[in-house]
Amino acid sequence: MRLTQKQSLLSLFAICAVCLLGWFMFVHHLRYESMWTDEWFSWQYSQMGPLELTRSTAQDVHPPLYYTLLWLWTSLSGSQDLLVMRLTAAFPALLAVAVGYRLGCDWFKSRWAGLGAAVFLATSGILIYYARELRMYALVVLLAAASWWYLWRWLHRGGRTAALGYLALVALMLYTYYFSGFMVVTQLVYVAFFYRRRWFGLVRLLVVSGLIFLPWVPVVFHQMDVERQISKRGELFGKYNATAPTTIENITLFLNTYTAKQSGLVLLLALLALLLAYQTATSAAFRRWVMAAALWCFFTITTFFVLNLWFPIYNLRYPLPIITGLALLVGVTVYLLRSDWTRLGVIVFLAVVGMVSHFDGFLPARAPY
Repeated sequence: MRLTQKQSLLSLFAICAVCLLGWFMFVHHLRYESMWTDEWFSWQYSQMGPLELTRSTAQDVHPPLYYTLLWLWTSLSGSQDLLVMRLTAAFPALLAVAVGYRLGCDWFKSRWAGLGAAVFLATSGILIYYARELRMYALVVLLAAASWWYLWRWLHRGGRTAALGYLALVALMLYTYYFSGFMVVTQLVYVAFFYRRRWFGLVRLLVVSGLIFLPWVPVVFHQMDVERQISKRGELFGKYNATAPTTIENITLFLNTYTAKQSGLVLLLALLALLLAYQTATSAAFRRWVMAAALWCFFTITTFFVLNLWFPIYNLRYPLPIITGLALLVGVTVYLLRSDWTRLGVIVFLAVVGMVSHFDGFLPARAPY
């Protein structure tokens, strides 16, 4: 057996082990907490059938795709056990780990980068928390990561399949979670800086996605009006009852929650990714995708916090899809270390730290419905 074949088998074994670790973290205690209010809404909508739930969500603050998926799952499984229903969050979280690995491999041409990103995601407290909740947040993490992968394929290879995959994923994101639009803005900014000739082509793809979403736009404005009346506030945008202001305390809480109170370690690894990418003999393409991961993480959350100064749009869970961008930066640092044994040691260290500290990425327990 050639060395490359052995390496491929070892990499396959490693990512399977990481996915098993992630699956254990996601489903462990999956029914430990009883259903709380927001989950009850998800369950209630899923009992209505696709047409009725689509009409009913016009009075909600979210689009209908996740509720439709939950309806389909409960219909196929024939079970309304809370553990079974919450698998609609655990499965997308597991797939997000696999997509994070694939992004690391394809963007940086390194299985080490993919493994580093996958381990970070599999033990990320905030992702584990939402992988155990009957809501759409884990699903949108998966859709956002997949949209970046299809964007990469379209930019590097072109082709109808990549274009259709990207525009379909953007439409799915919008029908799952409105704040996915922030990810689209980040992608537009990235392409404008690094693939300027493809920018208008990207805009055309997004126009098609917008046309797919267009029938739901009047509902979005209706939902905003309902929320404005409930909150008795006059701003045009925002989910007013659930938002938090841009303050030092909330920024600190964001950092601590998304890094499970390991913000110094995680931010250091992210900074090292940027420094090493520009100080070592990496290609221009490699550095471009390091910047993609950095923009994915830091530009997106900065946009949230800045706009939140004028419009109430920020809540701790709203920017959850940035976690994959942060994971990719960690993966880059792992890859740029000097030896395989050092890389392996760092990956094991990340897994142990993640498993030990992941509860620090959890939000306070909610009162049952």
